[in-house]
Amino acid sequence: MHHFTISRLNTRLGIFKLKGVVNSDSQATQHHIRVFQLEIMGSDGWVELEVSHHRSQQLIEQLDGEIDAHLGL
Repeated sequence: MHHFTISRLNTRLGIFKLKGVVNSDSQATQHHIRVFQLEIMGSDGWVELEVSHHRSQQLIEQLDGEIDAHLGL
């Protein structure tokens, strides 16, 4: 398990700040990302999103490839 913090992720969906963990399978090239803090840049600064909300989960799924690329996975 590897903890990560991304202080600014510029994406097509907006600008995000994330914290989470990467679980890697040592016998395969598979990994699983779990985000436990998600914020989006709003017009007045950072706005924290409720990670357990289904819309936030959909957003995390949409960002998965960009998170992978940023972390070098």
